[in-house]
Amino acid sequence: MNVIKPVEQDEPRFKDSSPEKPPLIVTIPSITGWPKSTSFGIPLLFALSYPHVFLKALGMAGGFGSALLLGVLPIIMVWRAKYDLKENLANGTFLSNRFVLSFLLLFMIFEIWTQIQATF
Repeated sequence: MNVIKPVEQDEPRFKDSSPEKPPLIVTIPSITGWPKSTSFGIPLLFALSYPHVFLKALGMAGGFGSALLLGVLPIIMVWRAKYDLKENLANGTFLSNRFVLSFLLLFMIFEIWTQIQATF
């Protein structure tokens, strides 16, 4: 009669010389009860009560968000890389000139200012 020996938990199935790695799957406990209802319920009631305010805030966030993310941040990144960190950026490109970067930054500030004027 053959007896099958169960594999113990401490013995690895495959012998490997590398150290053990932590598991890649992380479990996050789900939120139940009143935290979920307050985090979704109060904004939902506010949006249903005042839809014009919600749409106005959404339009403002879109206008300012795109101006900052697509306009101001790339200019600041190029400025920092070229002049503060002294990185060599594609020798002699027109867009990495201080005058051009300053002009683009002033243009983006003007665009944000016009967005503020149109909103209020």
